[in-house]
Amino acid sequence: MNIGCGWGLDASPIRVVNDREKIQLGRFQLMPIESRNFQFPDPEMHERALGDPDITEPLVPPVAVFDYKVGKAYSLHVTHPHGSWLVQGSAGYVEGSLEGLKADVVFLGVGGLGSQTETYREEYWREIVERTHADRVVPIHWDSLVGPIEGPFTGKLRSMRFLSGGSKLTLEFLRRKAAANPNLEFTTLPRYDPVALF
Repeated sequence: MNIGCGWGLDASPIRVVNDREKIQLGRFQLMPIESRNFQFPDPEMHERALGDPDITEPLVPPVAVFDYKVGKAYSLHVTHPHGSWLVQGSAGYVEGSLEGLKADVVFLGVGGLGSQTETYREEYWREIVERTHADRVVPIHWDSLVGPIEGPFTGKLRSMRFLSGGSKLTLEFLRRKAAANPNLEFTTLPRYDPVALF
């Protein structure tokens, strides 16, 4: 909200959601669930990115890059008469926060997951994919975040180290999960084309 207000937007139509607040939009019901952001393994980067997460007043540009705070991370659970899905945009989690929720499809944020320990990757998988009893997994947030949107998905080496480090380990981890779960469908999203989930 404060980023938008800093750019001159009117605050009155901006809605700040609450944890587990159910939002009905036509036949869709959305529920944001407080989660955790990706936890940077590097202590200095962790403190810079996550140490002071809130923007408490309108942020009027120009400002420094680290003035844009990460705020809270949310898992977004969506239900519709045709099915349900979970968007886990950041590779962080809160243990047990998704207990009792079913998601036919999980959009699984994997950016930087390879830079974490194997134990972390296994716990993340258990908390997001297994806990929701997903039938399909769509990896998201896996590119370098600094390349052009048209591709190729590459970026400056320094940025990649912080933002999408360990991509080889992430791919190996996902391949092992696919082999161990033959009934679980893995897919990726095409760029720019609409996708029918159900």
